[in-house]
Amino acid sequence: MKRSEPPEVTFEIVRITGPEAEALAAEQARVIDEVLLWIATHPQNDVTSGAADPRGE
Repeated sequence: MKRSEPPEVTFEIVRITGPEAEALAAEQARVIDEVLLWIATHPQNDVTSGAADPRGE
């Protein structure tokens, strides 16, 4: 689905330290590893290189 306008994104920055920060960093690393593993194990069509989408989307 193509949009005529970019999606609206809202975010909040919160600085944390100590054990909470360490736990968050560990969870972020776990999620990144999971995403990288998924990317490595699933063939991709090259639709992010600027080439035309072969599906015409």
